[in-house]
Amino acid sequence: MAKRKLYQHIITESDVKNGAEKIKAETLKVFKGRDLFEGLHKEYLPKDASGDMLPTEEKEVVTTVAERLAWTEEKLVDLFDFELTKDATNMSAKADLEVDGHVIATGVPVTFLLSLEKRLTEIRNCYDAIPTIDMSKKWEEGGRKGIRKFGPVEQYRTAKKTVAVTLAPATDKHPAQVKAETEDVQIGKFMTTYYSGASHPKEKADLLSRVDRLIEATKRARMKANEVEVTEQNIGKGIFEFINGK
Repeated sequence: MAKRKLYQHIITESDVKNGAEKIKAETLKVFKGRDLFEGLHKEYLPKDASGDMLPTEEKEVVTTVAERLAWTEEKLVDLFDFELTKDATNMSAKADLEVDGHVIATGVPVTFLLSLEKRLTEIRNCYDAIPTIDMSKKWEEGGRKGIRKFGPVEQYRTAKKTVAVTLAPATDKHPAQVKAETEDVQIGKFMTTYYSGASHPKEKADLLSRVDRLIEATKRARMKANEVEVTEQNIGKGIFEFINGK
């Protein structure tokens, strides 16, 4: 009979764990309630033959502590054996981490590959938030690594000044008609150079591409490591034999 692969073993993990947890919770609830473990036989005996006859009261014991523990033990033995088998197999489940033909590491344990996959996903989320420069501007190197500059950009400064506007020139009979008006007059200019430490969109895209390829490589390595045959282990029965004093 062909041995199971690690990935086939892991597929059943939630069922084994959930089943054991459910039984444990039910057993704890039953033990605290006590009602299922108690019974009685209550019979009325009149003082003489002419006395009233009352019905006998019966309550059977539904289960015993021993029966309930045996039922719980069965599920917990399966859980202990499952977890020991998984951990023992994980010790030999390894694969090389290779990206684009480049081997980053050899013989990487599957447990680390699983953790690495999660960490790389978190890293990708961080890289995906990298700010990028406004490509509508023509940026140049800013004299410091990672700094770009744009400019200088001229921006004129103006001020309002009152000027006299002649509506009608003076004559020998009438003085000139003059009106005061305000107008914007340039008094200087700003020369602004913009600097940015944001990334170029292509640089960001290249980073994300490499992270994505590494994530995919990690997944492939994890899947390959999970192809290892399961190392069957049993410990649950021994644990309960000790608990039960056998």
